[in-house]
Amino acid sequence: MIYHINNVHKKYEKKSEQLKVDEQFKKVTPYKEPLQQKLRNGVADWIVTDGLPFNTVRGKGFKRMINNINPAFIPPCYATLKRDIGCGYKTAVELMKSYVEETCIYASITTDLWTSRAKTGYIGITCHWLTQEMKLCDILVCVEKISHPHTGTHIRETIQEKLKVLGLEKKVNVAVTDNGSNMVKAINEWDGVSRVACSAHTLQLCVLKGLKQIKPYLQRYAKLNQQEERIANETGLSPSVENNENADENNQHEKNKPLKILRTITEVPTRWGSKLAFWKRLKELKKPINRLCVTLGLETDYEARKDYQRLTALMLSDFEWKLLDKLIETLTPIESATQFLGGQKYCTLSLIFSSIQILKFDYTPDPNISVNSDENNEENNEENLHLEIEDEFAEYLPLSSDDDINSIINSIKKGIYDTLFEYWNIPPNSTLLAKYEEYKDNDIPIQIYPLSQSQSQSFSSRIFGPQIHLSTDNELTRYLDNFRTPQASPNTDIFKWWIDNREKFPTLFKVARKYLGILATSVPSERLFSDAGNQITSERNRLKAETVNEILFLKRNMEYINPFK
Repeated sequence: MIYHINNVHKKYEKKSEQLKVDEQFKKVTPYKEPLQQKLRNGVADWIVTDGLPFNTVRGKGFKRMINNINPAFIPPCYATLKRDIGCGYKTAVELMKSYVEETCIYASITTDLWTSRAKTGYIGITCHWLTQEMKLCDILVCVEKISHPHTGTHIRETIQEKLKVLGLEKKVNVAVTDNGSNMVKAINEWDGVSRVACSAHTLQLCVLKGLKQIKPYLQRYAKLNQQEERIANETGLSPSVENNENADENNQHEKNKPLKILRTITEVPTRWGSKLAFWKRLKELKKPINRLCVTLGLETDYEARKDYQRLTALMLSDFEWKLLDKLIETLTPIESATQFLGGQKYCTLSLIFSSIQILKFDYTPDPNISVNSDENNEENNEENLHLEIEDEFAEYLPLSSDDDINSIINSIKKGIYDTLFEYWNIPPNSTLLAKYEEYKDNDIPIQIYPLSQSQSQSFSSRIFGPQIHLSTDNELTRYLDNFRTPQASPNTDIFKWWIDNREKFPTLFKVARKYLGILATSVPSERLFSDAGNQITSERNRLKAETVNEILFLKRNMEYINPFK
């Protein structure tokens, strides 16, 4: 009877309950602690490498995934994960100290300051050197919280303290920084360390100098960009849809491509190239902005009509659009040079002055075109270019001819050209073979042989003075002789070239190892802060500065050391 009731009527059948995730782990015998720790290290490695929030380990989906993969592994909680990352950081510091001791003789650093979304000040330091095998090492020293005031002395002491942690304090001989007065003071007061100005920052100063006299035009472009962005955000009438208008009518593939959404780019004064990127995007949005203006003109409600009037007042003339095209064309060489000199995996220091010479050629002003060089008349020029009307978005009274555009561009070129000469006139010793003198006395001395008595009394010697012959075995002479040492092609890996020729040039190899690892820009610090900004998001704004440093130190140095293996 009981069998019948249980099987037919299900009266006494016990209801099966789905176990909770935590209870499912209890049904399997967990691993011993050493293996648990090894698996937890794998989770920590994953969180650090992919920049995931610590709360990921609290998710039910994460726990279910772990249970499906390996039920004997107990996934870490939030506190355990944070502890494992902290322990991994301490281990990584010790591993990095050993790596520095084994591979580094001379090093350079890049450094900069940054403020997070939480208004916390950070200092970022990256270090770079060449190993005996001429491998370029690029590590993160720290991205630490720095207290106010950010004086030169305080910055220098902070850098020295952080370098000491990794055993780098006596190995650093060059620091690459921007041109901020506090940074300049910090390095200039540092005995034994030379400063190299960031080429990207200096080129940005050259651009700002050249564009100074066309400030009214720049304000026009910026106001149009801001107004378009505001209208798009408030009304949803985005002009940022790229309809394939330029596609060939016979090219059906181009016409069938999905619409591309373009957004305005905000200019950031401290970010290299942001002005040019902003102009390029504004040029792409020319037709969409015109369509937006027409759409608003057809609306009947008050707010739309008001937006229409404001946008109409800011619409650029044909002259201003032509000028924008010329500005983009004019600044493109500097953008290319900035990107070229901003590399981290190839030699850039030795390329600075050759790059600057090319830019000087590109920005040589045309003597046949008039240039307005009187900076004192800048305010008067602005008054002549504006119509005084009551509306806050004043109509602009532009010039009109191509000659006017050529004159403006020529003035910009002259400003950039003069500033290039101001900043880069005499190459620093670190980019010259004069550094050979530091090593030659201890390795291969230069032998000088005077001419014979009869030769010295010859008629030519009376004209040209006493002559000397350098020994044919002189290392520097052989290096500079294009016949015995052909010039390397542009595609040659310069580090590999020195490895292949270090027996031929043993002294110069030491010079190359000391200086070719120096970067031309402080871009690594800029990239570091971009990475830090990705860590300190609006959802993670309570992340402590110490934790940010631990995460980034582990992530950025994984190529050389991994404490979680």
